[in-house]
Amino acid sequence: MLDFKVSRDKESHVLCIETSSYGKNLLTTAQLNKGTAFTEDERLAFGLLGKLPHIVETLDEQVQRAYLQYSNYTTSLQRNIYLNNLHDKNQILFYKLLNRHLTEMLPIIYTPVVGLAVMHFSREYRQPRGLYITHFDQQHLDAIMTNRSNPEIDLIVVTDGEGVLGIGDQGIGGMEIPVAKLMVYSLCGGIDPTRTLPIFLDVGTNNQALLDDPMYLGCRHKRIDANQYNQFIDHFVSRIQAHFPNAFLHWEDFGRGNARPILDRFQDKLCTFNDDIQGTGAVTLAALLAACDMTGMSLENHRIFVYGAGSAGTGVSDQIVDAMVMCGMTAEDAYRRFWLFDRQGLLTEGDAELTEAQTPYARSCTDFTHWPQHESKYPSLMDAVRQMKPTILIGCSAQPGAFSQDVIECMAQHCERPI
Repeated sequence: MLDFKVSRDKESHVLCIETSSYGKNLLTTAQLNKGTAFTEDERLAFGLLGKLPHIVETLDEQVQRAYLQYSNYTTSLQRNIYLNNLHDKNQILFYKLLNRHLTEMLPIIYTPVVGLAVMHFSREYRQPRGLYITHFDQQHLDAIMTNRSNPEIDLIVVTDGEGVLGIGDQGIGGMEIPVAKLMVYSLCGGIDPTRTLPIFLDVGTNNQALLDDPMYLGCRHKRIDANQYNQFIDHFVSRIQAHFPNAFLHWEDFGRGNARPILDRFQDKLCTFNDDIQGTGAVTLAALLAACDMTGMSLENHRIFVYGAGSAGTGVSDQIVDAMVMCGMTAEDAYRRFWLFDRQGLLTEGDAELTEAQTPYARSCTDFTHWPQHESKYPSLMDAVRQMKPTILIGCSAQPGAFSQDVIECMAQHCERPI
């Protein structure tokens, strides 16, 4: 754990950092390093004389140089690597640079470029950040928590790398997501980055390409079974509660088979949240309510088609169902306003692949037996749009181009103002 404390000066009310770190250690600690911005007095007091070039720069001057260096890289992945390297060396400069060029750089540090960083994690690995916890470490969890860098923790983002963005199981590469998500929290939400903690739970990977890669840095075995996994998660949460009783625990990019059960198990026991289920749902509902105001049709009167019924798709749907119920509908009637389409096609009753979260949205086969028959067992996307006549289309799939021009034009034939 690093030795520093953030406090506010009693006279000037300016935030300052108190630390006993000295010399080279100060220059290699991202949370404390100011680089060439250390003043002459600070260089003398902290044992930095002779360790830096003569010129004392302002933070603005440092930003100019950093942006020049950033601009010299030609690919998005190279720029992502540069910014993460800066983040690991000089956190103050990193956030100043990003704040000044947020629109340009946000897609570089987060989606879509972070997906490339995830896939190249083991081959581009440079420096650790956060905590890496394997299921072999359960007896050492207290020691691992104590080994964190930031002394005080308000916000934790954790993943097991199974359901990363739209690219699936990426194993240890998934650690890029909590790190990047916390950057966004600080840049856009004002969260103090010195009070955050990214965590990766390594329980193996089912991605054979990663297991075959000699450079892969994660546990080299298939994902552990459900009983082992649940015991590990339970123990992990118990140690989080013991070490950080007031922290907010954010679950990120867990697989569809685990995301919902974990949330259901712990949401009433600690301050916790699943971004893929609840965050995406809340933002989508807000957009739909605004769109309903624009179109003049109340939410409960819409017919909603959701393409992609994983954690995000069912999470979005659940939020909308709750809103419909608040408008006076029964939950059963609200579910009947939905048609969810997943990798096996339209969700239908009796499908052995249905998850618990998908089950309320499954349609009876009698709902589409009168539709034109095709060779496939279930209706296609175009069939469903043509026959159910949705007024709202929601895409929660990583499949690009699913809502083709033909699909949109088909929808517009029966809906004056489609959403």
